[in-house]
Amino acid sequence: MEKIVFNKWQNKERDFDFTGGVILSRDNQKLEISFLGNGDLYFNLLDYENNNVFYIGKDNYEIYNCFDVLYSNITDGNIFKDESFDKEYYKRKAIDRGLIDNNRIIWKSDDFSHEVAPYFSIEKLDNSFKLTFDKPKSKLDGYEDYLLSSVNCNIRIRNSGSFYDPFNIAFMDLFNSLLNIDDKVHQIHFEEYLIDKELENGKTLKKIFEK
Repeated sequence: MEKIVFNKWQNKERDFDFTGGVILSRDNQKLEISFLGNGDLYFNLLDYENNNVFYIGKDNYEIYNCFDVLYSNITDGNIFKDESFDKEYYKRKAIDRGLIDNNRIIWKSDDFSHEVAPYFSIEKLDNSFKLTFDKPKSKLDGYEDYLLSSVNCNIRIRNSGSFYDPFNIAFMDLFNSLLNIDDKVHQIHFEEYLIDKELENGKTLKKIFEK
């Protein structure tokens, strides 16, 4: 497993009117996190059928820290970062909606009915966040079946009318923090130094991430 590669774009037109996006690459995998012209956020794991797991590890601590803040904000109910809001209320709401399940964050795509939606989960490990993408095992008729047949796994996070509202705010905060990372210059963090030492001692990144 190779170290993560980080690229971003802003205000660049592609197939649609993209406002901005980041691409996280590791080996032959690519995870795109994009904000589209419709005002919504998308997590898209390309060619996910070959490997549906993507690791956000401490091999790039800036990226890892962005996901760490996301994970903490949702699991702690810290959505609005204002002490006047009841964090316990939002934490219970996340659990009731299924967004938090056994210390995992699970977001089902807002593009589908909730019962059949593809989803990704975020699990916190010692040295990484394990992102797992999946789709319903049973096929549907019509348009939903067509969308689910893609080789990619694309998850929509609506900023208006989401089943998980207001937790979309935390994901937008993640996206904006990723856009603020300099993808041309990277300063080595001490946690990355420790990862490098483990690699020198013969461990693989996958083994480091999964412990």
